[in-house]
Amino acid sequence: MLHASVNTLNDYSDFKTGIDLKVNRTPFSGGSGFLPANLLTPRAVLAIGLGTLLLAVPIGIYFLIVRGFHLLPLFIVGAIFILFYTSHLTRVVAGMAEIAAGLGLGTLPVLGTFIILNGQFTFQALFASIPSGFLVANLLLMNEFPDSEADKSNNRRTLPIILGHKGPP
Repeated sequence: MLHASVNTLNDYSDFKTGIDLKVNRTPFSGGSGFLPANLLTPRAVLAIGLGTLLLAVPIGIYFLIVRGFHLLPLFIVGAIFILFYTSHLTRVVAGMAEIAAGLGLGTLPVLGTFIILNGQFTFQALFASIPSGFLVANLLLMNEFPDSEADKSNNRRTLPIILGHKGPP
């Protein structure tokens, strides 16, 4: 539900800021395409994004109670990534979008799953979760190239914008 939340909130923001209307969609970039194609209303997409986030909260509370409050830092960081990824994290520091995606959709879910299943944090689990973060960050990076001109028009600071690239966006 959290992954659905961040993706739909990103779709909502990209449509409202006009990014989705400037990008050439591919199967890997340019969002879902639901809003530009008028398959859903912006209000419905926002409701889905916030609704999936709110549905995840009781699940998180359950795991905090059953497995311990040492999960709370992961949950807080994850919530910050979901709520502020598009509006702030893609605009503040070059590379933050890629780092947030890698951590939020790669490292934190793997580490959190380990903690939930084993009831404790270990450095071995942290180290084992890092490669998934790199994979997700690099997947996002690859998908940012076709969107770079549209993202640039909305003051995003992704690595393809900051470092530049040759060839068509």
